[in-house]
Amino acid sequence: MMKFIKITSEGSISTIELRNPIYKSLQEEVGGYIEIVRPRGFDRPYCMIIDEEGLFKDGFKINQIGSYLYGYHEHGQPIVGDVVIAKEIETFQGRDISTLQDEEIEEILNFIKNLNIKEGVN
Repeated sequence: MMKFIKITSEGSISTIELRNPIYKSLQEEVGGYIEIVRPRGFDRPYCMIIDEEGLFKDGFKINQIGSYLYGYHEHGQPIVGDVVIAKEIETFQGRDISTLQDEEIEEILNFIKNLNIKEGVN
């Protein structure tokens, strides 16, 4: 089992455990084809997995926390739908998604808790 942090578009934050095949599981968590983007403010190689086509879906909902982490307040591009935070590692075959360790989960959750997110990212 691999551990990740999931942030829903409703603002719920939780630790989730996924099984292999990991990319299929991540698709199910975000509700579509995955895209990997880089959150701002983290010192380690963390990444966010988002729905690549989220903006094109009917009834999409902007993810306030995900948008802030992605830098919406700087460039105006929101994140919609649920997001998963993971760690990216270098392997012999290139970059890959990896599990978060408990101390990394704690670090990320504390970082998010201390964000000063203004309402109304839309």
